[in-house]
Amino acid sequence: MIIVSGSWLVKDAERRDDLDVVYLTWNIGKYIVLLIHRKDIEKALGKKLGIKVSFSPYIVTSPTILGNVFLAITLLRYPFHKPYMRYILKLVLKKYSRRWLLLHFAFAVLGLLSANSLRDYTKYCSMIAENLLYIENARIPNSWRDTIKMGYVVASKYKLRYLSTLLLSCIENIESIQRYMPALNVNSSQFVNVVKEYLKFIQVEDVEELSGGISDALRCIYEVIVKFLLRYNMKWRTCSSIIITLMHPKILTYVTLNSMIKARVTKLFAWCRQQIPVLSPLAHP
Repeated sequence: MIIVSGSWLVKDAERRDDLDVVYLTWNIGKYIVLLIHRKDIEKALGKKLGIKVSFSPYIVTSPTILGNVFLAITLLRYPFHKPYMRYILKLVLKKYSRRWLLLHFAFAVLGLLSANSLRDYTKYCSMIAENLLYIENARIPNSWRDTIKMGYVVASKYKLRYLSTLLLSCIENIESIQRYMPALNVNSSQFVNVVKEYLKFIQVEDVEELSGGISDALRCIYEVIVKFLLRYNMKWRTCSSIIITLMHPKILTYVTLNSMIKARVTKLFAWCRQQIPVLSPLAHP
């Protein structure tokens, strides 16, 4: 079972130059083989299609399929009509995990904070909207701009003042800017208020409540497996902690007010994004 996503399938992406391929399997042995040869598969597909390809095997029987925002959004955007795909969609929508929601939202916020082109700005504005549409269990348009507009409707419905303002600002900026987005058109206090409002919306009083626990032990096991099979030192636990820390409103305020720190966080986010396997069969992010 194969699911595809990425900008290659988004009709209004400025550059349709990346494709995400998820191979769903029930077989643990096949999963391990695909994980070992993941890089070779990516190179072969990339050479054939002429674009960057990200390949991820995934075990359907994994308990972490429940509430996996990243997988759910893919299925909500690209409808699959086969019965087993509808069954998988029901699984990923069966439970709302605050950890999954916060990770996805953190990716969107830090990506938006780091955006320096119209494409990235649109992509991460859309990602914030996707998060709200997932909570609303709504179909997600195959268009970043349409997704933002629908996200604005959902934010307005729930009277999320700062999120509504941010998404409306995204819509206005995208329509007025031709090529580059030099800076986010909200001041630092508004940006931090967006995060505060979202945390309250998903009923998280302190982001630290989502850290640690058994998930850390499972992340450690996954890191050991990857190191053994792929000879790669993954820093999943470290990056998970960093992402959570950056979602502290006080720390985010400091980051947005200091251009040098913001530049460092941008580089750190780009690195951490590669260290957190959102389709891991072992643990929540």
